[in-house]
Amino acid sequence: MKKHFNTVLILILIVGFPLGSYIYLKGGFNYRKEILDEVTVKGEFDDFLKNDYFNPEKGHTILFAKFKNNDTEKIKKLAKVLEQFDANKSFKIVGLTEDVNANLESTFKNQFNANQGLLIQNLPQTILEKNSLNIEGRNAMLVDTASQIRAYYDLSLMSDLNKMIEHVSTVLPRKVEKDIILERDKEK
Repeated sequence: MKKHFNTVLILILIVGFPLGSYIYLKGGFNYRKEILDEVTVKGEFDDFLKNDYFNPEKGHTILFAKFKNNDTEKIKKLAKVLEQFDANKSFKIVGLTEDVNANLESTFKNQFNANQGLLIQNLPQTILEKNSLNIEGRNAMLVDTASQIRAYYDLSLMSDLNKMIEHVSTVLPRKVEKDIILERDKEK
């Protein structure tokens, strides 16, 4: 009886745990691969900002969101959703409006500090057209550090907000960890 128990235990250790680990890791790999397929390049970003602090080429991943005059609730919802990226200094939010609205500006400034958010008002329609933000159902776009548009979103849909969170966390550049340097390598 004890011999059979030991045999089963050894089989679990030799076959079961590695197989379980493989299946678990393969699922994570496939998940990331699916997300990367969703955020393929949709086009080149037409940089109208000319602002070093909010510039994809300076290593910033930027979410551009188009707001209308009555979108204060959308701004608040977006701010709550994106709180999880506060620690990442390379992620920025740029709000865009076609006309000037003091209430919208006040809400935006209350939700995002100057280092993480910028609101551009009175933006010409041509800029929205160049970046395809004038199409119905598109009021936000994600731009990576290579100035490539990665995805478009409708911020009024919760499913798009959830996708946006997944996409941002995938597109954000990862911190490069320093390699371990051994003492003998330093001497060389």
